Amino acid sequence: TPNESLFGYFQVLLQLGQNFGVPRSLYSDRHTIFFSPKKDKLSIEEELAGQTAPLTQLGRAIAELGINHIPARSPQAKGRIERLWGTLQSRLVVELRLAGVSTLEEANAFLPGFIQRFNGNFGSRPGLTGQVPGGYNYQKGPFLQRSGTVLIKNVVYDDFQRTVSEVLVCSRSVLDVLAKTQEANARLNRAVIKTVTSCGCLRINARKKEIPPEATLADLRHLLESHLVGEMCEECREAVENAIGRCLFYLAALCHLLDLNLDDIVTKEQKQLRILGIYNLA
Repeated sequence: TPNESLFGYFQVLLQLGQNFGVPRSLYSDRHTIFFSPKKDKLSIEEELAGQTAPLTQLGRAIAELGINHIPARSPQAKGRIERLWGTLQSRLVVELRLAGVSTLEEANAFLPGFIQRFNGNFGSRPGLTGQVPGGYNYQKGPFLQRSGTVLIKNVVYDDFQRTVSEVLVCSRSVLDVLAKTQEANARLNRAVIKTVTSCGCLRINARKKEIPPEATLADLRHLLESHLVGEMCEECREAVENAIGRCLFYLAALCHLLDLNLDDIVTKEQKQLRILGIYNLA
């Protein structure tokens, strides 16, 4: 990423897990990406769970992975990594220049090979293998059985489905959930329609579209239109988002009752989309 960001830390944590396994501990500074400064804004549920501060998104991912997260009290406490930054800030710039790298994309393609060479020259493995106290567990854990957005999966998809299963009290029959799913879809349709008929922030301008006979499937992306004119106001946007949320709720409930995993379904569909691309007409 161009700047230090949450997404960049997710990528680093994912690469660490794929290459070495899930670490038993992480030792970091007290940056707000790692630790929330809002210690006085705990919810009742968080206090009952024994938390002393609300978790950040990255902190929540680290906790879901079962990693012990240790905050450093000063830069000197993690001197080795600080020394490494000094080395990279001088050495890496020279290496990039020698390799003719001038763009972010070229740098991302260059880094894997550089890291392997750098670690081969200057890295050292621990004297013990397997589970090293305070180090890595070199056995790939269950969190890393699937590649891709595994960290996001554990934080979002599984947590969402688990929360739905916990609050699913009255509608525990699959018949009820199927009926509620249809209701939620109907409410979503009405919410979208009301942006046109009640609010007027959106308009529909539909007409027959002439498609040239020589047009390819890829050309349709530019030839076909959404027939929507305008932009949703904040009130309509909130109503549509709430309606989509209810649809997702009952889809997750259906997955729970049928012993399906929502993340597995999304991952499978994403894989199919990547393979078939625009030819996925389903």
